[in-house]
Amino acid sequence: MRKLLQTQDRSHELSDAVELAIKLGGFALLLVYTRYLSPTEFGVLALLYVTVRVVDTFVVQGMTSAVARACIRPREDDALAVRTVSSTAFWYTLACAVIVFGIFALVAEPVGRMLFDERSWTDVVRWFAVAGVLRAAQNVPRHLLRMRGARAGSTLLDLAHFVVAAGLNLYFVVAAG
Repeated sequence: MRKLLQTQDRSHELSDAVELAIKLGGFALLLVYTRYLSPTEFGVLALLYVTVRVVDTFVVQGMTSAVARACIRPREDDALAVRTVSSTAFWYTLACAVIVFGIFALVAEPVGRMLFDERSWTDVVRWFAVAGVLRAAQNVPRHLLRMRGARAGSTLLDLAHFVVAAGLNLYFVVAAG
């Protein structure tokens, strides 16, 4: 029992450290944004982040809750039920993400012209759509890792997600200008 508690403590310490690093990294990105973006560009970028997060919530549609219910509810064919629910939730979420974010990417140009009076944000909106599909694709597996007690795997997935997202943000904001 003591070894189990020590392992869980180390797992929580790693998770807390990674979560703190992600929060500090996000704050550092704000400093970069304020240095390289005009207030208008910063506002548009913030609006895109919020919009994509709202669309992302719509895409997931509580599939992680369905996975959690299947993992917690005891059954005689438990492994088969968890596998069936997990794969169905994954493919359903991925299909919804491709459809919804695909529409999001298709209407990027007309909406960009309507809202921003220019086309320069179209590619950024399309990249946000791609990121939304990728985020939806990793939602169910990450939740399964957490449910199975593989907190370190889930934490490392969160860290990898942040590193890739921050790297792409830095590239598009600083290098691509």
